Amino acid sequence: MEAYIPDVFIESDSERLDFYRRLYGLSSADEIQSMRDELRDRFGEYPEEVENLFGVVELKTIASKIGFTKVEILRNQLSLYFPSSDEKKFYEADDGGVPPFQQIMSHISALRQYRAHLKQDGKQLKLNATIPGGPEARTLLASVKSLLATFSTLSSGTA
Repeated sequence: MEAYIPDVFIESDSERLDFYRRLYGLSSADEIQSMRDELRDRFGEYPEEVENLFGVVELKTIASKIGFTKVEILRNQLSLYFPSSDEKKFYEADDGGVPPFQQIMSHISALRQYRAHLKQDGKQLKLNATIPGGPEARTLLASVKSLLATFSTLSSGTA
């Protein structure tokens, strides 16, 4: 998936880098929409690669609120990375409630269409899934957003 700001869209390297820096600091859908509007106001309609970039940032924001520390999409394969085991707040409830990790585990069965499964890479635990649909960026991003919506009621507070 092509997700970047082309230099033909924003020619100035420093301005383009500033947008990247600001984009990766966003933490809500409203902030992302505001950045979309600003980019459109300043530079006109942006290309598909830029919209894909906004989509990726939106997915990372949603995933972060759930408690995932990293999102990787390679072709139709998704990997959602869990926090390290040191993040006790994510794995253990200190208030008698159900910790975010246990809540996520209780939703895994709802992800059959994604063939979701856990994988341990050394000390890193991740949730891997196969994203259905074609290779088109919009379809892929919408499918990942739908998968993350399965966990929409969760908010780990670790982000």
